[in-house]
Amino acid sequence: MEAALAELPPPWAVRSSSTAEDSKGAAFPGLFTTVLDVGDRSSAIEAAVLIATRRNDESVVRYAESRGIGSETIRMGVIVQTMVPADSAGVAFSRDPISGAEVVCVEANYGLGETVVDGSVTPDEYCVDTEDRIVQRRIGSKKEKVVTTTSGTRLRRLPTSARERAKCVLNDDQVLLVAGLARRLDQETRQAIDLEWAFVDGRLALLQARPITTLPTSTNLESH
Repeated sequence: MEAALAELPPPWAVRSSSTAEDSKGAAFPGLFTTVLDVGDRSSAIEAAVLIATRRNDESVVRYAESRGIGSETIRMGVIVQTMVPADSAGVAFSRDPISGAEVVCVEANYGLGETVVDGSVTPDEYCVDTEDRIVQRRIGSKKEKVVTTTSGTRLRRLPTSARERAKCVLNDDQVLLVAGLARRLDQETRQAIDLEWAFVDGRLALLQARPITTLPTSTNLESH
């Protein structure tokens, strides 16, 4: 692992990649571990060991059994990625995860996407229809954000300002960029997709993507 890390400059995001994670029928939401903004090799190795051992946690075993997956069959891999110091980030669903409607749902906050993924804030929400029209826009409370810093603790959770809370995180062009990426992944994979994204200096980065596991069973993707 140290040899591989030498080829990728820090800081890193260290993520789980199990054989059962993010399949069509099982997402293991919040049960595995991601360690962000890792700055040195020894910390990266510690993070990898922590992530690998999570497969044996009782919560993981219970969830796997509830989905008909034998916990003993789960194998855990670890992904190390270049850390993205996001200006804004969040998640997007290529279809409405509740109804299955063909509308892209985007959730966003300032800084890293951690606050959106862990549900610790109410993010901004945007909905984009198949004609690339933003048909819904809701400003969330966004009471805090997680940012990277080079002084002291590398990740800091900070309160947002009143101005930040009152305005939209994303402009219309950014919303449509995220929606377009979600729809393209949906079409290329022939699956409804749940993705994590980030903007850095105005550029859109895809962090990870997985199938949506909560769609109604009647949803038909064969229309693609």
